[in-house]
Amino acid sequence: GSMDAAPAATPLASALDAYLAVHGALVEGGLDPTAARAFAQAFDALADAPLPGDAHFWHQRPEPVATVRQAAARLAEAGDLDAARAAFGALSAPFVALVEEVGLPEGYDLVRHTCGMADAADGGVWLQPAGPVANPFFGDAMLACGRPDAPAPSGHEGHEGQKGDGDAEGRI
Repeated sequence: GSMDAAPAATPLASALDAYLAVHGALVEGGLDPTAARAFAQAFDALADAPLPGDAHFWHQRPEPVATVRQAAARLAEAGDLDAARAAFGALSAPFVALVEEVGLPEGYDLVRHTCGMADAADGGVWLQPAGPVANPFFGDAMLACGRPDAPAPSGHEGHEGQKGDGDAEGRI
C-alpha cells in the first residue's frame, strides 16, 4: 500500500521527534507522558545501535548516555510540570551534545538555545525548530527567554568544533 513509501524512521529521528513533542508540551505548560516514554524507548534503541562508521561511539560516552537514560525515565514518570521540566533539563544538555556529535538526520532544521535562568545543567539547553524562541523551562512566563547559540550541525558537512559567538542565528 501507500504506507511503505515513507522511509523507516531511524532511532535518532524517533528520539528527536519525541523530544520535540515533549518540548512542545512543556512550552505550553503541559505534560506529554506518551512522548516522554517514546523518547526513552527511542534513546535506548539509539544507544544500543552502533553508529555507522563508529561502532564504539556510545560506549565511549557512558556518562552522557547514562544521564540521558536516567532523566528520560524520570521524565516518563513525572507527575507534574516542575518534575517534567527538571527531568527535561537534566537530559536535554547531554542529549543535545550527543546529537551534535552524531549530526542531525536530513530534514531536521533545529537550533540549539540556552536560557541562563533555567535551573538546569548548563543553564538550560534545548533544541527546537528554527524560528521564534520557545522556552520549555518557563513556557508562558518567559517564552522568549533564551538565545539561539548555533544551529545543530547536520551529519554531512563536517563543521565539527565550530561554535558561533552566540549572537547570530547562523544557518549551516
